[in-house]
Amino acid sequence: MGSGIAMCLLNAGIPVLLLEQNKQFLDKGIDSLKKLYFDSVRLGKMNQEQAKKCLSLLTPTLKYQDLRNVDVVIEAVFETMSIKKDVFAKLETVCKPAAILCSNTSSLDIDQIASATKRPNKVVGTHFFVPAYHMKLLENVRGKMTSPETIATVTNLGITIGKVPVLVGNCNGFCGNRMMFPYSAEALFMMEEGALPQEVDQVVEDFGIPIGPLKVADLSGIDIGWGIRKDQARNMGITMTTSARTINGKRYCPLGDMLCEKGHFGRKTGQGYYKYDRPGAKIPRNNPDFEDMVLQYCKERGIARRKIGPQEILERCLYSLINEGFKVLEEGIAGKPQDIDTVWLLGYGWPRYTGGPMFYATQVGLKRLYERVCHYHREFPTSPHWQPSALLRKVAEGNIPLEAWSQQTHSQL
Repeated sequence: MGSGIAMCLLNAGIPVLLLEQNKQFLDKGIDSLKKLYFDSVRLGKMNQEQAKKCLSLLTPTLKYQDLRNVDVVIEAVFETMSIKKDVFAKLETVCKPAAILCSNTSSLDIDQIASATKRPNKVVGTHFFVPAYHMKLLENVRGKMTSPETIATVTNLGITIGKVPVLVGNCNGFCGNRMMFPYSAEALFMMEEGALPQEVDQVVEDFGIPIGPLKVADLSGIDIGWGIRKDQARNMGITMTTSARTINGKRYCPLGDMLCEKGHFGRKTGQGYYKYDRPGAKIPRNNPDFEDMVLQYCKERGIARRKIGPQEILERCLYSLINEGFKVLEEGIAGKPQDIDTVWLLGYGWPRYTGGPMFYATQVGLKRLYERVCHYHREFPTSPHWQPSALLRKVAEGNIPLEAWSQQTHSQL
């Protein structure tokens, strides 16, 4: 991820110091950047001279002290709070007081990260999307103490490097990934109940999202979410086991955890929800081993499987996501529904013909959407993402147009 972010900056003519913890990782990062530029030249996106000029702006280093005069730092380490805080504590000691400290975290609490420094007003989230050199979205995350000057600076930086910056508030997952959580959870729950990965993904892809939730999990690495969940469980004093079907009274599906315990992390290991010809291969194939594991899992737990039709798959994936979007809006995490639509159109491949999830809600019909969310809330009371949004209820009952939704909320931004 760090190499992709570095490429965004280098392409804009911004000098970059690339810091790594050891020479092996640093060399790997440099090699990754060189390959990205080699491919850009090969594909005709730039010529050899332009690529050479970009790489000339790169300075590799293993020393934090070399960051003493930089204006902006963008951290892109593992998604673990203790590691993030350790990095920011070190940055605090070496960076000049005016330097802005950014985190590329995709879900962690920006205020907690900022607490490792003496400059919370200079700490902000800058969430790039994979691959960073290609994806247009930059989700900027404001902490409680983030200053307007800091926000203005990272917004301008985003525009300079060719991104579309969207400012959001601080919560678990921010805007995009917070909405992704129920979408992904429902995909897992439906596999518990009777669906297969390819059936869930096919419905979502037929809707127009380029890649279904289970293929996305395989692509990203199932172990990434597993690591985050284990970290969260430790913080709550909970021991996670694959026998758990609820955590703190909330429905939970351990199928992904069970794959991880077998060393099946997705594409990179050659097996996950799908099978691949070899580790790193791109073409997913149906995975009989996973299907057998699910059948055994259900048998041991007395779960009666059933046929789940395309309409239910579509509603449970998309309506849960949209309901969460209304909660994001009512809590002021997003300033307006158009910001949410921009996040999903540019960051998650939501089909443009629908206008984005919030605009799509108006096409479904707000009353119809609210009724279906209430139906699934009755069906699955231990899944809190089906608790209907108060804002959704309000706009559905009042038939309030999308452009007036923000007037019903109190934005934190």
